[in-house]
Amino acid sequence: MAHRYTKRDLDGAVRGLNLIAGFTAEEADAPLWIHTRGEDSRAMVGRYYLYGAYGGWQLQQIVNEGGGERAITQGYLSKREVYHLIHAYREGMAAGRVDDRYSLESLRASIPAYRAELAAYRARMEASA
Repeated sequence: MAHRYTKRDLDGAVRGLNLIAGFTAEEADAPLWIHTRGEDSRAMVGRYYLYGAYGGWQLQQIVNEGGGERAITQGYLSKREVYHLIHAYREGMAAGRVDDRYSLESLRASIPAYRAELAAYRARMEASA
């Protein structure tokens, strides 16, 4: 018999996604909107959450303090489909963090150190010749 996915399963998967995205456990469990006395409310930018409509579920992300959002999954899907898509998304995010040492920014940042090493190597070669 196949596993029956519940809203609780989805919530746990989204919490894990928010943790991988860099939110603390407290932030991952907090409401999506921050209400501060005397100030305007603001949304927690970058947080992932579930949105349910039309008998299905969609993974969304908040993209600005005004509560703008983008759909990560397209359309409204079953709990089973969304659960597996969230886990695939999490694996991709985790793999991206592991392979960050190969990102263009990190490679560009390492160029000056490589140039200095090359200059020191050339100087040693010239001194020994």
